[in-house]
Parts: sequence; structure tokens; C-alpha cells
Amino acid sequence: MTSQTSRPTKNILFTGGRAPVTLELARQFHANGHRVYVAESLPFHICQFSNAVYDNITIPAPNDDLEAFGAALSKVIKEHSIDYLIPTCEEVFHISRVKSQLPERCTVFADDIGKLRKLHSKKEFMDYASGFGLPTPLTFVVTTLEPVHEALRNGRDIVFKKVFSRFSSDTIVLPRGEQDVSHVVVSEETPWVIQDYLGNEQYCTYSIVIEGVIQAHGTYPTTYTAGQGASTYFAESNVKAIYTWIESFMKAIHYTGQISFDFIKTPSGAFMPIECNPRATSGVHLFEVRDRLDRAFLGKNNKLITPGGERRSMLGLGMLVYGLPKSIKRMTLRRWLGDWFKANDVVFSWKDLLPVLGQFICFAVFIWIALRSKVTVMAASTLDIEWNGHLSPAEVADEIPPGQDEDATNESFNH
Repeated sequence: MTSQTSRPTKNILFTGGRAPVTLELARQFHANGHRVYVAESLPFHICQFSNAVYDNITIPAPNDDLEAFGAALSKVIKEHSIDYLIPTCEEVFHISRVKSQLPERCTVFADDIGKLRKLHSKKEFMDYASGFGLPTPLTFVVTTLEPVHEALRNGRDIVFKKVFSRFSSDTIVLPRGEQDVSHVVVSEETPWVIQDYLGNEQYCTYSIVIEGVIQAHGTYPTTYTAGQGASTYFAESNVKAIYTWIESFMKAIHYTGQISFDFIKTPSGAFMPIECNPRATSGVHLFEVRDRLDRAFLGKNNKLITPGGERRSMLGLGMLVYGLPKSIKRMTLRRWLGDWFKANDVVFSWKDLLPVLGQFICFAVFIWIALRSKVTVMAASTLDIEWNGHLSPAEVADEIPPGQDEDATNESFNH
């Protein structure tokens, strides 16, 4: 391991400083001798409080001004001689869109926007994977509510969700029988998808991939969540079938970047993907400094990196705010307490204490944004960086192949 007092191996720029996963990566890169910078559009973010970060730079929000966002990143890369730009949150899509404008001296750890869009879309991802012969659940786009009502009348258990969404915030599980979904806004401009319901035993993954070769990989079951989908508790669960599926897919599409998947274990014991997030997710917390994730990003490891210890991690604040009330309601408080005391809070570190206090300031900022914008706190956390598939006409022509007829898709689902 390189001493922290010696010359840093690389100058690393992370974006998405608001996320605990970015704090985790910043600490790990710093501990392994690299100089870490963070660029973020929020006035307060958790990495801002970390002594693992050499410098924090405020940049424009991509959803406010994409051109200014790209120009600011170029300036940071030039001024600080950045070797690697590593996006962590949904700003990865915006960075991919401006990637060609960034200095060539810097390696941008993100794939092309056309590929990222396919993976981000709840429908195009399924088409993409099934096109290579990989098993996927039935998934169809809907632009009206009628196919949903028809599926329910036909006795189908379905999942109903937006084509572009995050944290499972726009996901509705519909058991058999008619239900009222009249409040859901579905249109050509805001399409949703219907997907066969496969069960509720869910596993999440996190991988670092370079040119189709997986450099690092971890899998964890979904046990505690903030809302419906964002996990707050992480423990490695090696599932060979899941890794084999991902390995085949990554090789087929020659992917480069961080990528995460959600899988469902069906009653028959098979594992089926239900969505993809082509960015970092909390699976980063499965790894420790000694695992050398930095080598995975830099392409310097000669074997697959997997979580080396028995680490159990949690987002302590998330476990208290979301996990504790749910455990009380479900009368599983004893289990929650046992899991709590087995895990380490990913924000807490004796060597880097300020982020523990800083997270409360950041959470207050998200509450303020939520109240001002009339959205949930979860939605507020990504409001300025989220991306819902919108491209310029030139980007559409260059990157996105023609889609299939949505009406025909709806009909085939129900018949």
C-alpha cells in the first residue's frame, strides 16, 4: 500500500459528492495513495466534510445548464491535472453527453450515452439483454392505463413503473384483481412499463467493468430500504448465477464503467434481472480499503476483485429514519437490533469524523429542496442531476436506434 505522505499515484476527480458511495470511494482512493478531488453542484455535500478529499469544487448543475456543466468540468480537469474522472450518481449521463468536450488527457470512466440510455431505460434494457439470448422477464411499454387494467382483469400479478426512474420511487406492485391506478400520469411523454411480477426476494449487484471485462463485483440481498428500493444495509452474498448473467452481458456489449443490477429470485430458484443502473450504487460499501478497488478502476488488477472480508455495512441514518419504523411496524425489532450491532456505519470513521456531523446538514438541505420543490426527500436528492432519457435531435440520430411500436407491445402483453 502506498503511504499517504508519498506522491499520489493519480489525481482523481469524483462527481456526485452528495452520495455516501462517493465518500467511500474517496476514502479508499485516498488511503491507497491517490489525490482526490470532488466536483459537486450542491452547496453542501457529505464529501465536503471529509479529510480524504484534497479539494472540493462547486460546479453548475447539469439540469440547469449542461454546457456550463461541461465547461466547468473541463476547467477542473485542466487546472488540477486530473487523470481520471469518475462519476458516481446520475450525473454520469450528463458527463457522457459532454465527454467529447473534455480534455483528452483525462480518462472519463463512463460509456457512451447511447449505451447508457439503453441500460437506464426499464424497457430498452430488457430488449438489449434479451437480444443477446439472456433471460429477462416480460416487460412492455404503456402510454395509457388501459393495458394495466386489462392485465389485472386477466388475473396477472404485475409491476408497474416509469420507464426512467430511480430508487423504485415510481414503482407500483399490483397483485391480482382490479386496483385504482387512476392517479398515475401515463402518456407518450411519460411512458411506464408493465412487467411480470416475479417475487420479492431481491438481490442487488455492483460491478466495475473495463471493455467488457468485470474488474470488481459484489452482490447483496435487499433487507432494509429507504422507500421501496434504496438499500440501507449491505452484506456480501455470492450468487454465481447472477455473476454469470452479468459477465455474459458485459462481454456482449463491451461495457466500460460502474454498473449495478437488481435481480429477483423466482419461486423456481432462477434469477431474473428487473432493472439496471449504469452507475455506482451502495454495493461499493461491500468493499474495504485492502480490497483495492482503485486498481479495478485503473485496470491494474490481474484478477477479479470481490469483497475480501465479512464486512457488514449500513447507512446508519437511513437505518434509523427508515429501517427502525418499519421494523417496529412489522414487529421485527429484535432482528433490526441484531443487524444494527453487526454492521458498521459507512459514514463513520475514526480517521474522518466530520462527515458524521455533515450528513445531518446535507439531510437538512434535501428536506429544504423537497419542501421548495414539492417533492419527496428522496427525489430532492437527485433533482438537479437526474436524467430521464431526453437527448438532443443530433444525439438521437447518432446514438439511439428506432424503437418498436408501443401499441403493438401493449397488445402482445395482454394477448
